Amino acid sequence: MRLSRDGRNGTYTPETALELFSGYGGLGFTHANCIISDMHDPGTLELWGEWVIPAAKRL
Repeated sequence: MRLSRDGRNGTYTPETALELFSGYGGLGFTHANCIISDMHDPGTLELWGEWVIPAAKRL
């Protein structure tokens, strides 16, 4: 899953990623595995660490 702040070039924003995870939760899923394709980009790690992971823990 590729994240960006603005969803450019087919990426997910943190908000759309969380909507996706929430939808899976509504279907009964309790875990999600993701491949973070832009792991080398510090901005991507920041989005995951500061926004997506903490919010996903509350779903």
